[in-house]
Amino acid sequence: MKVRRDFRLRCLLNGVCLAMALLMAVLATESRAQASRLLEGTVYEADTGQRLAGANIQILGTVLGTSSDSQGRFAMWRIP
Repeated sequence: MKVRRDFRLRCLLNGVCLAMALLMAVLATESRAQASRLLEGTVYEADTGQRLAGANIQILGTVLGTSSDSQGRFAMWRIP
């Protein structure tokens, strides 16, 4: 009976280890996905609809910001 109990304990531990490994893989994937969020767009002048070069874009309440390029486009990475 001791062999059967050891086998059951080993199976239980293997199941727990597998569950922990899967959980860690999921958490690692989510943290990488969050760290690589991207915000991109184009800035247009409201009245004329023309693209605005050099416009400042900032996420309110943070120090994150960027400027639009000569075509009015911008991109920001690692958005929280």
